[in-house]
Amino acid sequence: MNLKKTFLFAAVFFAIAPGCKKDPSSTQNTKTTTTTTTDNADVYVAGSITGPGAISVATYWKNGTIVTVGNGVRTSQLTAIAANSTDVYAVGTSVSASHGQYVGALWTDGAETQLTTGTVGSAANAVALNGSDVYVAGYFLTRPGKTVAAIWKNGVMMALADTVNNSEAYATVVSAGHVYVAGFTTNAAGHMEATYWTDNVATVVSDDPTASIAYNMTVNGSDVYLAGSLANNQSPVYWKNGVVANVSGGALTILYAIAVNGADIYFAGTTVAPIKGGANGSVATAWKDGILTRLTDASSPSSNATGMALNGSDVYIAGNGGYWKNGMFTPFGSTAETFGICVVQK
Repeated sequence: MNLKKTFLFAAVFFAIAPGCKKDPSSTQNTKTTTTTTTDNADVYVAGSITGPGAISVATYWKNGTIVTVGNGVRTSQLTAIAANSTDVYAVGTSVSASHGQYVGALWTDGAETQLTTGTVGSAANAVALNGSDVYVAGYFLTRPGKTVAAIWKNGVMMALADTVNNSEAYATVVSAGHVYVAGFTTNAAGHMEATYWTDNVATVVSDDPTASIAYNMTVNGSDVYLAGSLANNQSPVYWKNGVVANVSGGALTILYAIAVNGADIYFAGTTVAPIKGGANGSVATAWKDGILTRLTDASSPSSNATGMALNGSDVYIAGNGGYWKNGMFTPFGSTAETFGICVVQK
């Protein structure tokens, strides 16, 4: 099973020890190899590699050095990562040893703690830090196919929506003491609606009659930005404080990441364009202030861009088994898959 963070409604989640301290019973499987990169910041990229037996193994890279945190026995994958000067926090999916379901997990400096116990499936899609507090956004399942958006703070879960209609959370930001989460809820007619939560209070930003979703978010001062789509991924858009604006790219364009620096707005995602072999396929794409730049060309196979981070004027984008810095690609190997990225100033 490919666990990649497609957000097309199959995700992951967990329950960590308070304060995110390592549980002595949790697993830690850290192996390192080096691919040299040079930067004025520490660059962390989250994803997976394919291990023996074609098992996906949760992995992150710090400045090109690979750190495998999955045990290689149970399928695992990382979707997002955050770090400070002392610790690395990564979230993603793992398989429960007790019941074999996919569950969300948090790895703290390589030590895995699963977010849900018993027979409860879950998903962990995003992680944010605020001092000593660790926030994880995702969802849990009440039964097969029934998802509930949730936020975990230091391992304590808070449901963000009811258990009647599906909802999922894909992004979280902590800013000025407030906790923001983005994703979707489902209305009485069964249509998904792009939604964000501020301190657990929901705001629906779209009344699209088919389906809308917010895949990512950022907060800049008092402004809340969401990146997503309308009309079942047929129309890429973003919202600023609930006001929608179109983004270039055409049908099936998906915006997976958004970042703001001053007056500049950046996106990363995928568009549909010719790829190697001549057919149309998914192409990793970046935007700055509405200008679209495809990161791979028609001589390349399908590609994806799913995470973004800014460091001053430098733009970092994760995807395609590596990352781009200002459009220049650094690959991590033929079996690597990459989804989330963060940059910490040295």
